[in-house]
Amino acid sequence: MDTLREELRARVLKLRGYVGPFQEAMIALDPEWVERYLAFVCAPNDSGRISMRLTQLIYVAIDAVPSHLYPKGIGTHAELALDLGATPAQVIETLEIAASLTELTPATALPILAEELAARGESAGDGDSGPLAAKFAPISKASPEWLKIAADLGPGCAEALVDLVAYPWRRGALPPKERALIAIACHASPAVLAVDGIRLHVREALTLGVTGEEIAEVIYLASGTGIHSLAVGAPILTELLNARNLAAVEQQS
Repeated sequence: MDTLREELRARVLKLRGYVGPFQEAMIALDPEWVERYLAFVCAPNDSGRISMRLTQLIYVAIDAVPSHLYPKGIGTHAELALDLGATPAQVIETLEIAASLTELTPATALPILAEELAARGESAGDGDSGPLAAKFAPISKASPEWLKIAADLGPGCAEALVDLVAYPWRRGALPPKERALIAIACHASPAVLAVDGIRLHVREALTLGVTGEEIAEVIYLASGTGIHSLAVGAPILTELLNARNLAAVEQQS
């Protein structure tokens, strides 16, 4: 069994570029799961359509979305992305795309506020959203509906927020197709699943000439953060089991 685990460890290192506490723990606890894990995480890259450099940037982004925030993964994949030729400007732009999910709060909450105001006989959404739409245009010329409400309710706050979240699309460190794919991954990751954002950035990617196959492979890459249940949990269980084994040895002695 030890030989099999050493062989599995070597395969993880070859295919993933690193062996961290999570992989070490799972190799010891459930090597059969690790076999399935390797097949799953490698499958989206088998076609060669998504480069390993872009893959690492996608991992940086989905580890950095506000509802996930997995520091170890951000560091690991940022280093691998740099090793594979990504520039520091591209890595920071990737993180800025992840941070652009800040928009999801007003996008979700302002329509609810408008509905509740309407129920009280107060209107919202009749303002001129043109200036906000112009700021949003680098992301999409089809501006989201919440901008109409924002033009009535706190337009100064909305202008600052839209200027912030649209900045990575104006910055230009990443090729437009890669930026769109990273944005899809952020919105499609298990910690986010923002349907409107997925649709908006899928349309953006298709308009830029990205194929359906490429988008599908990025969606599968984005789903991988679900594995972090074990990335966090397995090392904790290993520490717990080691402590219990040590305590048992000490009692016997």
